[in-house]
Amino acid sequence: MDQKILWLAVNAKYSHTSLAVRYLREAVPGSDILELTINHQLLAMLSEIYEQHPKVLGIACYIWNIGLVQQLLELLPAALPDTVIICGGPEVSYEVETFLAEHPQVTGVMIGEGERTFKQLCKYYVNRAGSLEEIRGIAFRDQDSGKTIFTPVQEPMNMSDIPFCYDHIENFENRIIYYESSRGCPFNCSYCLS
Repeated sequence: MDQKILWLAVNAKYSHTSLAVRYLREAVPGSDILELTINHQLLAMLSEIYEQHPKVLGIACYIWNIGLVQQLLELLPAALPDTVIICGGPEVSYEVETFLAEHPQVTGVMIGEGERTFKQLCKYYVNRAGSLEEIRGIAFRDQDSGKTIFTPVQEPMNMSDIPFCYDHIENFENRIIYYESSRGCPFNCSYCLS
């Protein structure tokens, strides 16, 4: 891809890592990761994102970072008006219509497994290949009506086809490396910490 694709992870602590953005980076070769923490100053975060000038910015949203992410979303359009902002994660994928209504600067939300979905989204936004309606596992606003459109859920990937993000782990001295042996959660809780 000739234009920058950036994944933003806002971790609870410096010692934590985000597996989600690493899996997505492996699914979309050439994409980059920016890992920050909830202790970063808001304008410093904005500056670090601005320096990268992404065409597509994916943001992983969790219970520990959603407040800061929402503040950041308010500032991003002024700094990067042409950047496509895609959010994903448990804090944005259950009340999607409300989230999109409250955050008009967000282009769309990924729902469910993201590797195949984000790869297709990048092809669409960077290369203008295909249409949004053909991409499974997303929600976005209809350009004419403003209504939220949900595409069918992405089929679960075969575990053998999921890129192995641990092959490219770097800069982890004094940090925690999570190792997950399952995908998703079998429960339907109304909230989730981890």
